[in-house]
Amino acid sequence: MLRIFGFLWLLTAALPSWVAVAGTLDDVRARGALRCGVSEGIPGFSERTGADEWRGLDIDLCRAVTVAVLGQDGKMVPVPLNAKTRFAALKQGQVDVLIRNTTWTLGREVEHDFAFAGINYFDGQGFLTRQKEGLRSAIQLSKPLICVKAGTEAQFHAERYFQRLGVTARFVVADDFDGLRKGFAEGKCDVVSADQSQLHGLRPLLRGTVVLPEFITKEPLGPVVRADDPAWFKIVKLTLALLVNAEELGIDSGNVVRVAKVAESESVRGTLDLDGYFEGRLRLSPHWARNVIEQIGNYGESFHRNLGRGSVLHIGRGQNALWSDGGLLYAPPMR
Repeated sequence: MLRIFGFLWLLTAALPSWVAVAGTLDDVRARGALRCGVSEGIPGFSERTGADEWRGLDIDLCRAVTVAVLGQDGKMVPVPLNAKTRFAALKQGQVDVLIRNTTWTLGREVEHDFAFAGINYFDGQGFLTRQKEGLRSAIQLSKPLICVKAGTEAQFHAERYFQRLGVTARFVVADDFDGLRKGFAEGKCDVVSADQSQLHGLRPLLRGTVVLPEFITKEPLGPVVRADDPAWFKIVKLTLALLVNAEELGIDSGNVVRVAKVAESESVRGTLDLDGYFEGRLRLSPHWARNVIEQIGNYGESFHRNLGRGSVLHIGRGQNALWSDGGLLYAPPMR
């Protein structure tokens, strides 16, 4: 009997991970829908625009993963989660992937047994205040009363920042993004401190406000999955890399079909998976890469319509420009 168990163990260990692991991908296909954990409503990242309509940078990545595994007609179900419940929802299997302004830290990976599948937005904590104050920098704030969001480390980082300046800060804790907006609008605080991505989302909702230039932390935001399914982790990581690499190669929603037909270079063929290398090994939907770019667009297209000049936010690319354009955005080559 021991010999039989030993043989079975060796046989399983010898199988490639994409054969041995049957988990999230099978669950998604059996359900016929991908459940994506998103924020409850942050302009530019994930916001509800209708009964069943959502838009945003994070929503686009959710849709891209959906197309990669379920095809162009695949169903994506956004699951709104606040900062307090997001990790429990992922851990308990209520969502298949978490893409909701979540900062990648090694501590979170170890504590929750999660894996971050890359960075889809380079962010940092900052400050929003009233334009009429005429402030040009956070160092000009004197005894600020600051609204921060529960379930985040915003208060800790802001406290430490002002302690170094010798300034005493007081805090008002809001439950969620809307609580930050209401707290500031009702005069409960004179400053909001959160990731700058969220502050830029608040700015159009709060007239006469300005986001100060300081980044007091580094906040690499990215998609999160459970660490017990390496095949699913690779799928999410690969999809994000596709969006970034496609922009770098000049492949977009308008030209991807033509490019796929005439592609000869190894980098283009590898990025669009024209030889089916990833499709076969990770069991992706047919023509997954071409379909993702045709339906969603590359990273630059998504940024432009959700956060950049094509949106009400008008956020510059900054750190989120491609590495070749002086930013930090970079993805490993596909092949």
